[in-house]
Formats: sequence, structure tokens, C-alpha cells
Amino acid sequence: MSVDAHRRAALTRPISAHLERYLHAYAIVGIALSFIALYARALAQGGRWDLYEPVAMADRIGSYFAYTTGSADALAPSTPYFLGVAVISFIAKHISADFQIEILLFTATLSVFLLQICLFTVYRRIGGKEDVLVFFGLSLAVTLFCLNRYLDYALEFKPDTAALIFFSLLTAVVLSEMALWPRLLFLIVLAAGASLFKQQVLVAIAALGMARLAWGGPFARRFIDTTTIAIGASIGLAISLSVENAIFFTVLSHMGRPTVKLLDMEHADLLIRAALLGALALALHKFRGLLREITRTALILPYSVPTVVWFLVCIAGARNLGGNSGNTAVGLILLVPFAVVLLDRLDVRAKTLIFIAISLYSLAYLGGSGWLARYQDRVASEVQIAEELGRAKVQTALISGDSYIAARRAGVDRVSEIDSWAHIHNGISSDRVAPDGPALIAEINPDAIVCMQSCSVFKPYGFDPAGAGYREVKVPASTLGGVLFLRQ
Repeated sequence: MSVDAHRRAALTRPISAHLERYLHAYAIVGIALSFIALYARALAQGGRWDLYEPVAMADRIGSYFAYTTGSADALAPSTPYFLGVAVISFIAKHISADFQIEILLFTATLSVFLLQICLFTVYRRIGGKEDVLVFFGLSLAVTLFCLNRYLDYALEFKPDTAALIFFSLLTAVVLSEMALWPRLLFLIVLAAGASLFKQQVLVAIAALGMARLAWGGPFARRFIDTTTIAIGASIGLAISLSVENAIFFTVLSHMGRPTVKLLDMEHADLLIRAALLGALALALHKFRGLLREITRTALILPYSVPTVVWFLVCIAGARNLGGNSGNTAVGLILLVPFAVVLLDRLDVRAKTLIFIAISLYSLAYLGGSGWLARYQDRVASEVQIAEELGRAKVQTALISGDSYIAARRAGVDRVSEIDSWAHIHNGISSDRVAPDGPALIAEINPDAIVCMQSCSVFKPYGFDPAGAGYREVKVPASTLGGVLFLRQ
């Protein structure tokens, strides 16, 4: 080593030692600010039909808990993702009905971070060396940079994150040597199947069971693991399918949908970001070393095989009508532990810079995104729409998916939802619902048509409220384009 090199090393050593000493503090600050920023983002977005349909389902549970939140009315707000979010919504309403949505959005944000902890257990099992805080920060950086669309899904409380938590916990138990593993396996799989947070998770769990049978260890344990998974999944699925109209909403409404192209700008952006991350990994490892690292971790069959299966199923979802790059990002989130393993070689200065960048990104969002104004506008719009519905003495309403709270505030007796109808209309079970387009309005004959964020959701289906005898009422408080139509 030259004299200059020795001098540079001597100068940077104290800096590295300082950063190493305070690395966890930088990580904690970045993680905490990210949580606050993501919760603010969730409040600003306010959820879509993905969140409000389970809220409506929870309201139908009534004063006692019964494991049935479907609806004999095919047009009532009913999510295709039974049942977990509805249960959480039921609990949140009993904590505070006024802040039910805020509690749900907080829970959605918390689930993002809970998933990171679950992925950490997998990360350590596949050879990761960092502790939980450093992994957390690096994992968050990878997610924010490459898989930001996944965060949109998670903050709307789509069931993907909950499904991923179940799968990650299940994988951690399979890869561990815990004494209680058979019972834990059974309970986790039972909860996943009974909740039916996401149909894809059942496919991934099936792949996990098959991979476990082929993976190393005593055959007796492998057989017991696989059998336990199969029994738990079967019982859980039987429970979930006992929900009223479960097959109708969760299966038939998704089958037979037309496909969409995956070659769009959002997928191109996702591909470019993934390529940049791959280039960084290649810069940290020689090609042979990188290939060896990937091969070594890929041999952990109970994780890698179902991860690939999960990704392929999510890609299939992205190709269905209504799918997008968010589905693809959800499919890639299970690869984050592999990505962080490849980033383990970053030195302390690079890791510190990453944590500082996360902090600055979060502060920039909190200070410049106008999230608070958007949140206040959404709440004011809900109140004003509810007042208009109350003045008009509305008893029946056809709503967009994000308008349910306004209708509930007004005490509307019967609520039909365009998104719930669209789930079914686009699937093979369309013959069980009302006719297309304007004929649906004629059949329901609602007193009002409510749209929190304009009525753009109606346009693809040819609805024309004005032409059906409804007058438009603007919502002055709304900058979201909120509008409602009252029958003349």
C-alpha cells in the first residue's frame, strides 16, 4: 500500500469508527421518520374500495360476531378478499367509531413494518449477517426505491401485506428448530386460510408444503410439516368458504376477466430500478461470487420455491383486468431478504448515507406533499356529502367504493356499490347481477348516486346519471372532485 493510501486510510478510520458507533441511531431515526411519513401518506390517500368494502362488511356483522360477512345482495359493498380486514375493522369500530378509518390506516402502516420484521427472520436463515435495525433500514430503502407501488397497495389496506406476513411467519417456523413447530405451523396456516386475505397466499403455502417435503432434514419431520400445512390449509379454506357468497365474490368474480398488457411505463420503471439494484449488487461482488451467493440462498427450497410461485401468481394478477405494476411489486417483495444479503458488503459510510437519505425523503414528504390538507379535505367532503344526503332524506344510494363512510354517516338504509358490481361484472358470474350500463341504475332506482372523488369509476360502464333523471349537486368543500346526484 502506498504512503498516500495509508494516509487516506488513517484519515477515514476515525470517521468510520464514529459512524459505526452511531449507525443504529441513524437507522432508528430513518425508520421512525419513514413510519410517520407512510402514515401521513395513508391518511392523505384515505383508502379506496379495498378498505371501505371490509368496513361495510364489518358493519353487517351487527352487535355480535358471526363468521359471515358476505351479502345476499350481490350489489352491497363486499370485498373479494375475505375476511381479515373486516375483522380488524370490526375491532377498530368498537375502539372508536369516529376514528375507525384512521385506526385502520395506522394498522395498515404498522403491517408494512411488521412484514419487515418477519422478512428479517427469513433473511437470517438464508445467511444474512446484519442485525434487525440495519436490515430494517436497508430493506426499507430497497422497498422505497424499487417497490414503491407495493407501499400504495399496503397503505390502502389491500390484503397483500397480511398474506405476506402469514407466509413469512410460516417460512420462519419451517426453517427453525422450535419445539412447538407443528402447532405453530397449524395455527398460522389455519389463520391464513380462514381469513383468505389473498387467494395467492394459499397457492404459495401449497408450494411451501411441497418444497418442505423435498428439503433436507429427517423425512419424518418433513412429512409431518407438509401434512400439518395441508390439514391447516384445508380446514382454514373450509371455514373461509362457509362465508356467505364466498365462492361468488372471491373466485367467480375474478375468473374470465380480460387480460391487459404488462409492457407499460410503470413496469418499465420497475424494471429499470431493479436493474440498477442488480448493478449495485454486481459492483459489490465479483460475478462468480454473486452467482454463488444467489445459488446458495436459492437452495433454501422452502423459501425460494414458493417465492417464485407467489411471483408468478402475482404476475397473473397483474395481467388480469384491474391489475397493474402494484401486483408485480407485491410479487417481488419476498425477494427483499435476498437483495439485502447482496447488500451486506456495503461499508458503514454507505449504510449511513442510505439511512440519512431515507430520513430526508420522509421529511420532504411530510413538509411538502400537502398530506394534511388532503386528509382534512377528504373528511370535510364526507361530512358535507352526508349532510346533503340527510337533507334529501335519501334511503337508497349507489356509491363509488370510497364513498361508503359518507353514506353511513347519513344513515342510508340500502347501499349498492359500483365497485362491488364491477368485480362481478368483469368475471364469469356476470349473469347473476343486474344488466350492463344505464340499465343498472334503472333496476336499483337509487335516491342518490354518490362519488367522493368524481364519478370517473362509472365512465367505463356507460353510466349517465344526468340522462337517467338525476340532478348534479356539487360539493363546495371538496377539491377531490366529489359529486353526488339526487333523483329529481
